Amino acid sequence: MNSTSFAFPEPRRNSVLLSYLSEVLKWHGYVRFLGLPHLQENPDVAIDRLYVQPQVSTSPISADTALENWPKTESALSALERERRLVLLGDPGSGKTTLINWLAWSFASQIDDRWCQRMGPLVPIPFVLRELHLSSVNTFAGLLQAWLRHGVSAPLSGNPEVLDGLLETGQALILLDGIDEISDLSLRKRLRHAVWEGMQFYPDCVWLMTSRLVGYDDMPFDRITETRDINTLNHFTDPFESKLVVRPDILARMRENGSFQAPWFPKLLYLSPFNDSQIEAFAHNWYVLRETSTLEAERKARELISRIRENPYTQRLARTPNLLTMMALIYRVLANLPHGKALLYEEIAKAYLQSIDEHRRLNTSLDFPLEQKKRWLAHVGFQLQLRRNETNQDEKSDQTILAEESEVLAWINKAMADSSYAADPAFASAYLKLIGERSGLLLPRGEGRYAFIHLSFQEYFAALYLSELIISPEWAAEGHSEINPAIDRDFLRNIANQTQWAETLVFLFEICASKYPRWTKALFRDCFYYGNDLLGFNDEDKPEKQSKLLPAARLLVKLLLDPHSGLSEEIRKDSVYRCVALDANCKEGDIVGTLLFAGEPDKETDLAGQITRWGSDWLKEQASIRSLKISGTNVKTLTPLIGNKNLAVLWLDNVSIRDFSPLSTTPKLRVMLIRQEDLDSIDFLCALPSLQILSVRSRQLEDINPLINLKQLIQLGLGCPTVIDLSPLTQLTELSSLDLIGCKSVKNLLQLQTLTQLRTLVLHGTSIEDLTPLSKLRELRELSIRATPVSDLNSLTGLTEIIKLDISETQVSNLTPLANLPNLKFLDVSGTPIEDFSPLAHREDLEIKGMPTYD
Repeated sequence: MNSTSFAFPEPRRNSVLLSYLSEVLKWHGYVRFLGLPHLQENPDVAIDRLYVQPQVSTSPISADTALENWPKTESALSALERERRLVLLGDPGSGKTTLINWLAWSFASQIDDRWCQRMGPLVPIPFVLRELHLSSVNTFAGLLQAWLRHGVSAPLSGNPEVLDGLLETGQALILLDGIDEISDLSLRKRLRHAVWEGMQFYPDCVWLMTSRLVGYDDMPFDRITETRDINTLNHFTDPFESKLVVRPDILARMRENGSFQAPWFPKLLYLSPFNDSQIEAFAHNWYVLRETSTLEAERKARELISRIRENPYTQRLARTPNLLTMMALIYRVLANLPHGKALLYEEIAKAYLQSIDEHRRLNTSLDFPLEQKKRWLAHVGFQLQLRRNETNQDEKSDQTILAEESEVLAWINKAMADSSYAADPAFASAYLKLIGERSGLLLPRGEGRYAFIHLSFQEYFAALYLSELIISPEWAAEGHSEINPAIDRDFLRNIANQTQWAETLVFLFEICASKYPRWTKALFRDCFYYGNDLLGFNDEDKPEKQSKLLPAARLLVKLLLDPHSGLSEEIRKDSVYRCVALDANCKEGDIVGTLLFAGEPDKETDLAGQITRWGSDWLKEQASIRSLKISGTNVKTLTPLIGNKNLAVLWLDNVSIRDFSPLSTTPKLRVMLIRQEDLDSIDFLCALPSLQILSVRSRQLEDINPLINLKQLIQLGLGCPTVIDLSPLTQLTELSSLDLIGCKSVKNLLQLQTLTQLRTLVLHGTSIEDLTPLSKLRELRELSIRATPVSDLNSLTGLTEIIKLDISETQVSNLTPLANLPNLKFLDVSGTPIEDFSPLAHREDLEIKGMPTYD
């Protein structure tokens, strides 16, 4: 790849590219602001004058997490320079689209050539996926054709050789924005295939893709999660290792890790929230744009920062770049900031719609009140939000958050009629046109289609629509709306259990809490009660049934931690108990990990700390809780587990714990599974001598000496590539199962000779070559040496109890040593050089996997 030396031509010397780059600057080179009252104009700003470069991390960071607990971050550009293929995930408003725009501007303008010097004079190819017709895309060529129909690409559409040259030489910077906005999973899968095909065809290009976190895992672009998808890689032309896809060890890795990543797949990283320095940099840039005096700009920037920090919740909101921009807009007008996300969005919407009146671009005879115009947009927002549920496989459903202009006009006219105004198509058309021209809330997305400027605005206006229906006498009396009879209590319960509606319902609760606080309790019951039961489950229900309610529980967790949701202390406390109970029963772990580790329980006035305390109290009261799964990098401490005397099974998945001492107070703990990539010590196991089953996965653990204290261990799994010395295992004479998957530094098995009770031994991915020490393990029933350098099986001739043997992806070529193993029933030889199977010809009862077939 072209990572250190660049032989690219200067793109601006090519007249076609010069014209194209000018289009890129027009489409991507500006920050678009909403109009504000009291300002005659609020023009677009060149993106470089306001932009603050984002940071990325290897794990998601919540804006609610204290700065001192954030993992290490780095510049997004540094990560892209190093990896050259990235998928960046971020929450709504985290700056994904702005990053794409800034990259497109930066390489198109070359005004700041620092990155051109480091990565070469790349030419940006920005795919804003929501603006493209993708319904017929199956290949990378098809994706290019869809992009070439977009306005930004006009200079290249008649010069295909120029685009081909950029791709073939690796001078293209390919940017795909909004993977998550392709809600049709079958279409997203075809898009993924097209992208992977492009990466194979053009391996020297730089690739960056963005997506929201929620929904990304349904069809990830950085890995394969289903074995049937491996075959899709076979369709690629193979100049670059596509033979990889036929190797059976891929299936093994998928079984071990739950996914497979080819070397050329993109790296997955996460956009970090703004830290304090980034917030300050934004405030500085913001006021430098607006003040002629540097001193005045610095003074006003300090004032904005001071207002943001007055309220902890507002400070957390400001870590989201999109919300910080809105705060700056509102503060410029109100000289203050509202508390709560819904109120903040309300002020933005109000400011924007009032600015339309000031410009007097509408016929004054059709000048409607502000609240009415909000209702019209609310109707549009709700209809677009409904489309996130659609699964029709027609041409219009490829991006379900877009709508044709005719549809939007019909919705506006319907909303006007519902508001007791006569529908007026001429006014609706003028109104919609003006919204688009003013760079506002609802924008044309090319080819006569519309979408909100940001999905979060769609969610806000959908919530506003629902609030109008719910806060009504007929809803209180009959449980449905006269305006839209399809919206009833069953509808609310249904969407409360759908992930794509979660943010809308958070907005809805905040709207009700601020304007109609007496309705909040009723809204809570309508969303989360099934009959008389909160979340509608009984402890006797099977976990499979209870797990169907987890999306509703996750929404409820958001509301519990939101100080502006309007929930009473009694409701919050009861809900914590129910959510923790549901998660404990389902053994998912993320809800427990959020609630039990949300804050510091000793902080009486802190909502998060109070919730953590309630969750901890619930755990202590539940003598029946024997199994618990806790997951998430936000889990920093195990303090809530102190005193849980009945806990027998604990799964710590992808946590960030440093102090394991609370586990010493769990005397009945018998099973522990821990996956923590940066775990470098297991000294805490010395306090858990009664453990019988243990699994440890870590990339940094080297010393396993503390295992000598676990004399009762019968099953042990180690997934630690840096472990070399297995001598501590000699003391574990009760072991019946040992799994060393991925311990690639292990080369010697001498220390296993004493483990004569072993019945299962898994050595996947180790570096062993000599199996001689295994000759003494006469009780072995199952043995796997998959993906090791082993070539000789003579040491296995005496292991007559073996039933299952996996020698796939080894160098074994001779099966004679297996001829007299009477109990052998299953043998996997996939990916080995074995040609002669005659030594096993007499074994009709033996199943051989991976045996070649001949025509």
